[in-house]
Amino acid sequence: GLGGIRYTTTGAATSTLIATTALQVRDLSLSGGQLYAATATSPKLYSVGAGIPVTGPQSLTALPGIPANVQGPGQIVFADLEPAVPGIDVLYVASSSTSASAAAGIRKFSLVNGTWVENGSTGAAATNSYFIGLTAKVNAGVVTLFATRQGANNSVKGGEFVKITDNSGYNGMITAVPQVLATLPGANTAAFRGVAPVPVGCLPVGSIAVPDVSATAANIRWAASGSGSYEYAVTTSAVPPSSGTPTNATSVSITGLVNNTTYYVYVRSACGAMGNSEWVSQSFTTGCKPPPVIGTVITIQPSGTVDVKWNKVFGAQQYEYFVSTSAAAPASGSATADTAVTINGLKSIAPYYFHIRSRCDGGAYSTWTSKPFTTECFMPVVAVITPANSATVTWQAMPNATGYEYAVVNTPAKPYSGQLTTDTSFQTGSFPAGSHQYLNVRTVCSNGARSEWTTVKFQVAGMNAYPNPVKDVLTIRLSGVVVTGTVLIADATGRMVHRQAVNNTTINVNTRTWASGVYYIRYDNGGEPFFFTVVKQPSN
Repeated sequence: GLGGIRYTTTGAATSTLIATTALQVRDLSLSGGQLYAATATSPKLYSVGAGIPVTGPQSLTALPGIPANVQGPGQIVFADLEPAVPGIDVLYVASSSTSASAAAGIRKFSLVNGTWVENGSTGAAATNSYFIGLTAKVNAGVVTLFATRQGANNSVKGGEFVKITDNSGYNGMITAVPQVLATLPGANTAAFRGVAPVPVGCLPVGSIAVPDVSATAANIRWAASGSGSYEYAVTTSAVPPSSGTPTNATSVSITGLVNNTTYYVYVRSACGAMGNSEWVSQSFTTGCKPPPVIGTVITIQPSGTVDVKWNKVFGAQQYEYFVSTSAAAPASGSATADTAVTINGLKSIAPYYFHIRSRCDGGAYSTWTSKPFTTECFMPVVAVITPANSATVTWQAMPNATGYEYAVVNTPAKPYSGQLTTDTSFQTGSFPAGSHQYLNVRTVCSNGARSEWTTVKFQVAGMNAYPNPVKDVLTIRLSGVVVTGTVLIADATGRMVHRQAVNNTTINVNTRTWASGVYYIRYDNGGEPFFFTVVKQPSN
């Protein structure tokens, strides 16, 4: 009232002040777990604190989008009509204006992107537009409003009780005309004021949700009412059934539905001796749903593959996918039962579309969804051939490449840059026989981007000996050659100091008794011989 908003409980002797205001509170509403207030001065409609406050002081927050020309107001009522909008999303206001105006009558608002948007008014005639009381009943998306208004009571105002059936739904313009249900017989001697539903002992369930729908099945859940027992029914009729299937759960899975059909699910509380509550309903349409674009993740690998993952679709048995340069949906695609695929053979720096659809139970297909992506500069695939003391390098030609960079280093660390070429091969210089080298090649793409390095480790064919100089044991290692030959070692005068048949890639030779100086090693396997020179130092 004029003194603010107060909280109390049944049978209590005192109350608690929640909010003090000079705005003349006309009505309170508990809707969707939040307390709201209607006041006589702008901006007229508020939320009070957070949730359902029982202590004070609480702040008043104006509802966004409500215009200043709301007359009155009288009572207010909320409804939840749009499943895609969480919580309450429609508001009706009883306007107590004495003049014919769009600001009078029963005004409707819908919550669109967080702001209340006006959806017109009804009953705003000059002789009866003074509305005070208002309540509502919601069934299958249809809102039946009950209101009190002036009628013939010009002085006390409130001579008629009316009904308005609004089936325009969420964010739809209200056009229904009030129907008079009752009239006070003595004009200007009595008045209807507030109006509310008759309290019932068996409370209805909370809002119904149908989060999963396929071509032939649906998962349904609802908010518990406290009874612990419920009845549900799924039909194609907008008329509530006379009975339903009993359950103690607050969710149910329905199968055997028909594709592309609109259904209505009805749920009510079963309270034993207290009877049943009213039905609460929600409609849904069956259909095979495609994987949502927002859940499809495309990862482009530098090696040239593209990994795609998507969310599993309720009721989907398989999926079809197709990759093309066109945004147009394909006629068909490749089938998979998985929710991830790897795509090969795409061009570098090129735009593509990943198309996907579901194949659901009953053989139904969803529509295609498409997600665009652009490939990166891909790494080349490199091949190395190692003749004696060098290497011949070749790699595949990459689409949309203007050239390549290559570098040969003796460490695994990636180089900063390399030698530019437009060819797809090159011949390296001479390396120590048996040494390990690291070949790096990358693509230079048409947009100037460079791919990551493709690195290939290789060992140069031939013979190597270490340590050099040697003091004790000399290790001779062969690589890339036939190992059925003979190792011959001679000193600087040509005198043979060691001869050994070879059947392994590694030979160890004891040099402790050798004199200091230069020694020549020869490996001969019947083909081209390999030579190496070592220096002998005094043994330890």
